[in-house]
Order: sequence, then C-alpha cells, then structure tokens
Amino acid sequence: MEGEADHKPSGGPEMSRTDRMYYIGRRLHSLSGIVPVGAFLVQHVYGNALAIKGSEAYDEHVRNLLSMPGVVFLEWFGIYLPILFHGILGIYYAINSKSNTSRYGYQRNWAYVMQRITGVLLLAYIVMHVWTTTFTFSEDQKMNMYATMQQYFDDMPWMVGLYILGMISAAFHLSNGIWSFCIMWGITITRKSQQLVWKMAMGIFVILSVLGVWSVLVLANGPAAEHNGTNGSHTHHEHPHK
Repeated sequence: MEGEADHKPSGGPEMSRTDRMYYIGRRLHSLSGIVPVGAFLVQHVYGNALAIKGSEAYDEHVRNLLSMPGVVFLEWFGIYLPILFHGILGIYYAINSKSNTSRYGYQRNWAYVMQRITGVLLLAYIVMHVWTTTFTFSEDQKMNMYATMQQYFDDMPWMVGLYILGMISAAFHLSNGIWSFCIMWGITITRKSQQLVWKMAMGIFVILSVLGVWSVLVLANGPAAEHNGTNGSHTHHEHPHK
C-alpha cells in the first residue's frame, strides 16, 4: 500500500520519537511490499502461469513447493505474517496520512487512489483465497491442484471474475509500489529517473496482469486435467463443461 501519502520528517536528529517511529515504520512497510511480499507475488504468478503449459507442469510445481523442507514455517513467516503486516500497516497509513495529491498531475493522483483501493481489495481477497484453498483443500486435492482448481471454478463460476480482479489488483499494487519504493528509499531522485521507473513499473503491471488473467482463464476453461493420485497414478478426470 504505497503511494504519495504525506511523509514525515526525513530521519534527522531533530525528529521526535513518534516521528522517528513513523519514519521507520513507513520504510519497513515499503520494504515488506517488495521483499518478501512482492517477491512472493512474482513467484506465485509464475507458478500459476505454468497452468498454461498443462496440468503436469502445474501440479509438479505445486508438489515441489509442498515438499520443501520447513514449508509451514516458510508459509507463515515468509508469506502470511508479512502480508498481514504490510496490509494492516498500509490501511493504518492510508487512514491517518494526509494526502498531498495536489503536488501531482492527473496520472499520479489516479495511481494514488488506485493504490489504496487495490490494497484494501487485496487484503480481503488474499484472506478469502487462502481460507478457501490452502486451509480447506485436502492433501490429495493439493497434490492434484490443476484438477482441484478446475472443480473449484466449476462449482463457483463467479469466482473466476473475483480471481481476475484479484490478479489485476495485485499486479498494479506491486508495480505502483515499486515506483513508490524507489522514491522513498532515495533510488530515484530526479524527475527523469522517476519517469523511467514508472514506465518500467507499468510494463511489469502489464506482464503480471496478462499472465495472471491467462492462468485463471486456463484453469477455469482449459482442457480436462489428468487426475494424479498421491501415489502418482493417472486416471482421467473429465471437466464437466467440456
């Protein structure tokens, strides 16, 4: 949840303790949006995009992730808790920060508003997504995730639109967050460098959006998966709509 919110004093010795905590918190929030949250999003989009290659590539990737040593620890301390930290702190800053959008043109005003909208949408979407998949699917369903997601979308077709909205929101939030991160951490100081990073960020947005939406549509409407039992056997699993 990055954006052109008001930034407290820049960390000098004259800062009060409250201002210093705000300063540190803002930067930790900004950093967490890139690592680990942003890095996880890129990996997640890549993994989902393997569905485009077919069920075997997709399921193999999921199984490799599930078989990683310490996967539960990694999920909680590398994904869930950082996302909660970033999301809750982002909502706090969005509520308590004073907008300075008058300093920016129409393009940045639009991005400022969209960053906050997508941030709130994403927090709700991620909670829903994790609860209805990770915490609900059985081990056998997770081992055959391609067929499981096909059935998931067949049972709840309206979820397709929600997932597409979630993927596009995540792609924008990360991409715009990269732009804000570079400014906040002093990486882009000149207007020219900021414009360059903005163009690169929007390129990332397009790539992540296309891959994200494409993978959702494949899982919702693609060819029937070969259902693989946990022992590796193959049995044909017909897709109800094919």
